[in-house]
Amino acid sequence: MDGDNLTRTYRAEIVVRSLAPHGINERQRAIIERVESFEERGVLEAVEIEVWGQEIRTDPDERTAAHARYDALEAWAESREYTLVPGFARRQRASIAETGLEEVISFPLICLVLYAVDEGSNDDAVRAVFPCSDEEQTYTIVDGIEALSHRAALDELRSETDAETETTQQRPLV
Repeated sequence: MDGDNLTRTYRAEIVVRSLAPHGINERQRAIIERVESFEERGVLEAVEIEVWGQEIRTDPDERTAAHARYDALEAWAESREYTLVPGFARRQRASIAETGLEEVISFPLICLVLYAVDEGSNDDAVRAVFPCSDEEQTYTIVDGIEALSHRAALDELRSETDAETETTQQRPLV
């Protein structure tokens, strides 16, 4: 996770694409359950589930909540030299309303977004988006879950160390 801080609190947003191909819903459900388990263990403050369509038009006169969410994810990626491709893809398609082509952004079947939760602020900062890519590789939802697992292991180790410290009596220096 970007700029990982062990004392920082995170929340997750899982965005699933509606009308996914047959057989994908079970995989989406398994990923959601796995991420929700991190909330149960205290690794995440909250997990939110959102649904979006297969794609959105890039027409600037047609702005929706999905456009705003995509813009925030794209801004995060650009500021860290990542790209949202191949999970999100811009492409041309035949226009339904007009003759010719229109540009659309296709969404992945599932997306995991991690936000840093800052107390007293309603503007949680995006810290990680899965899937995303850099010049060398693509980071998948599985990579995001592994990052959460790593954080969970660190939290558990820290808890064990804190418990041992509390039970060990401090000896005065002579």
